[in-house]
Amino acid sequence: MNKAREIFNRLKNTKNRKVLIGVVCSVLLINILLVLFVFRGNNKSESSNNDVSNEKTFYVNGNSMAPNIDDGTILKYEKRKDVARYDVIVYKADESNSLIKRVYGLPNEKITINEGQIFINDELIEDEYAFGNTTGFYEVTLGEDEYYVLGDYRSISLDSRHTGPIKASAIEGIVIK
Repeated sequence: MNKAREIFNRLKNTKNRKVLIGVVCSVLLINILLVLFVFRGNNKSESSNNDVSNEKTFYVNGNSMAPNIDDGTILKYEKRKDVARYDVIVYKADESNSLIKRVYGLPNEKITINEGQIFINDELIEDEYAFGNTTGFYEVTLGEDEYYVLGDYRSISLDSRHTGPIKASAIEGIVIK
């Protein structure tokens, strides 16, 4: 209690009181600015043409998209329904994990991987994003709400070759960088 009385007596001095008020105001202002601009979270809503877009961030943990997207990269993505071939997407792999991969197969397409080549509806595609060989033989016809995704670093990526197609409802968003 004596310590509190001592501090109170020091504040009787007008100069000390002004310094304390200045420090308290500065701390409050800094906290308000931090809350407004830094700790707002990863979601940012914007409206245009009555569409609502939710921009979020994704921290890349792993090398399955290397060398095009490196481990530790922070990417922005947003929820959209117009998923296209070669889009990089974030999707829910299970209850607690989201992954990032590149879309190759679209709904109702037939995907064949054979001897390092990718065929969509029996037509060979140029695969400019692949790093390493796309090994093995895989063939699947996608349903009306399914996508086939591959990691860019093929030899280490766990993707649709191993887990099967992903459902449209699992797609959290398309990477916008």
